[in-house]
Amino acid sequence: MSKYTLIHRWFDEVWHNGNENAIDELLDENAVIHGLEIDANLTGPAAFKPFYRSFRESFPSIRVDLDHLVEANDYEVAYCTVTGRNVKGQEVNFNGIVVCKFKDGKMVEAWNGFDFLKMFQQTGHRLVAEEEMAAQ
Repeated sequence: MSKYTLIHRWFDEVWHNGNENAIDELLDENAVIHGLEIDANLTGPAAFKPFYRSFRESFPSIRVDLDHLVEANDYEVAYCTVTGRNVKGQEVNFNGIVVCKFKDGKMVEAWNGFDFLKMFQQTGHRLVAEEEMAAQ
């Protein structure tokens, strides 16, 4: 992919460079974000920044490579490979997809589908059935 798109800029500035100020610049204040652990009553940077800060605190080293990118009208869709290291030094490698709608150079809506289960499993977490939790 040789074209540098808005979604490239988002991942470069926000995630690779850790530039929290870029969130205000690239994310519309009324943007709706789907598929992340965010406050459903908030929009835009106010909704995204708590997730971002928590994730960056847990994973200070993170890289999101856009393996496949499709652009159509105001949308950019990317299949991503995420690699990183958490604060304990554990490496993660997982995939996901993001669909972003842009207007006037800002993200106005985003749908995220990342394999966070794989990420958690790589850091030693495991799924436990409710019955097992109740027995503990």
